[in-house]
Amino acid sequence: MRNILMLFMTLLTFQNCLPKQGNSVTSLIDYIEIYYISPYTFSDAPFTRELIEKDRRGVSKIYVENNELAIMLENYISSLKSQKGKKMNRTFSIEIKCKIFYKGGRIDDISFLSKGWVYHRDIRYVDTKKKFYNIVKNYLSKESRWHEYMK
Repeated sequence: MRNILMLFMTLLTFQNCLPKQGNSVTSLIDYIEIYYISPYTFSDAPFTRELIEKDRRGVSKIYVENNELAIMLENYISSLKSQKGKKMNRTFSIEIKCKIFYKGGRIDDISFLSKGWVYHRDIRYVDTKKKFYNIVKNYLSKESRWHEYMK
């Protein structure tokens, strides 16, 4: 009986040493980049993925290492999957983009358009309550909040 108790206590101790599942998302995320467009230097061209990768005039980048932001973005992306979205073309006009860099090398992105749309993996979702923007806005400078919805 005593051996069984010792085995049980050893197993409990070992279980407490394992990483907790609640924050497993944050241990996978390396960093997050937030891009936004300046209306003064780049007001005519659409803010597309190709623009972000090739021509960065008028595009500002914010580098974020924040577990709280990572958790909120992952939860938001998970909530989008329960909605019905519409497949869209790969080049679309966006105003704010988050790129999530995972430690294994995977990159995910989510983009925002002020009309109340969010794009994730080429699918457009409706976000009339602007939940995505409310998650990201604390990381944007006041100067970058140039739209009505950003004030």
